[in-house]
Amino acid sequence: MSGFVLGSENGTSSFGQANWTGIWDSELFQYQFIQNGNNIIGIFRSNLPGSADAGWINGIVSEDEKTFTGFWSQVGPVLLTKENDTNFLSGSWGYYTNATNGGTFTFTGEDTDGWSGTWISDSHIFHLTRNDSRVSGTFEVIGKIPNPNGPVKGTLNDDETRFLGTWNETGAILFTLSEDLNSFNGSYGYNPEHLDAGNWYGFRVE
Repeated sequence: MSGFVLGSENGTSSFGQANWTGIWDSELFQYQFIQNGNNIIGIFRSNLPGSADAGWINGIVSEDEKTFTGFWSQVGPVLLTKENDTNFLSGSWGYYTNATNGGTFTFTGEDTDGWSGTWISDSHIFHLTRNDSRVSGTFEVIGKIPNPNGPVKGTLNDDETRFLGTWNETGAILFTLSEDLNSFNGSYGYNPEHLDAGNWYGFRVE
């Protein structure tokens, strides 16, 4: 392995404030974590063009959410530390039972708390990014050539479980996130004032 791997599992944290869900970058790899309580699962991918170096990681976080202890897909341990309210991780990885013989690393990222990612419904694919209380991105229609697409934008409610906004500039959407952060239920309309066109269900694919 030319670097190391990470990932996570998403969900509602039962602990402190250093939620690990999000996309994180180092010099060689991108890591996607999803946290569910004190469990984290995820994936990593190489940032090098043409490289197939990729895999999974899983483990648990401490009660204060500052330390992650887990294993990556080439059967080696990973140790990570994260300070509350920071976008900086540091740690070490190794092979077999040695957590430091592979090397050390640092990487930065953005906590997503569930909304950032790629989502798919029966008819559309959504690519969403969260920035504080705002969510923005794009959608594309499945199975249409040329592929229709357009912008998505809106705001989150106070507990960050509902996203109210517009799609394709003029249509309204309301999405409600599931407790495990892996799906949403919603409704939509064709003007910004009404959600009367039907229901929308989607699930996370990335």
